[in-house]
Amino acid sequence: TKQGADSEAKKEYLSLAEECLAENNLDGAAEFAQKAIALKSVEANFITGIVLFKRQKWEEAKAEFEKLLRIKVNHLGALIHMGKVLDSLGLADKAKEFFHKALMIDKEGVQAQEAWAVFCVKRNDKETAIPTLTVLLDKAILENNKARAIKFAKLLKAMDPEAIFPQANFVHYTAQAVLLQT
Repeated sequence: TKQGADSEAKKEYLSLAEECLAENNLDGAAEFAQKAIALKSVEANFITGIVLFKRQKWEEAKAEFEKLLRIKVNHLGALIHMGKVLDSLGLADKAKEFFHKALMIDKEGVQAQEAWAVFCVKRNDKETAIPTLTVLLDKAILENNKARAIKFAKLLKAMDPEAIFPQANFVHYTAQAVLLQT
């Protein structure tokens, strides 16, 4: 910054904020994000919003995501987290709008589908949750991601304990989930 390379400094502060966030160092992430924001980094608002979200400061997180979404209307992470924040504030209909926007942007991505599925599970919306969770479970099995497969299998069984799902490895992953709990 002292040498007039604000653009490089902004990138470095943003990178440090992301590293701190990845290490769950929320204080460090917030500090570096604020320095990046001072240098006009829009992306740093996302990190600040995540920090506030993790601290359950819903209104403040909402404000940060709104700042980012005014400039980057299709920022997937901000759309998803805005949905989560609005859900936490008890604004389910508004939250649903943001989840739908995220799903329209990233139709095949797991991030938006998972957030949507969790939202639907919380609302006991079986008609929406079960097909979405089934798709997510299929993807996890194809990717051989056992942790995610177990997570989605548990959510499916919680939604409908009597159902038999067509995934070939469903029983295997459910059994692993039970073993992990003991």
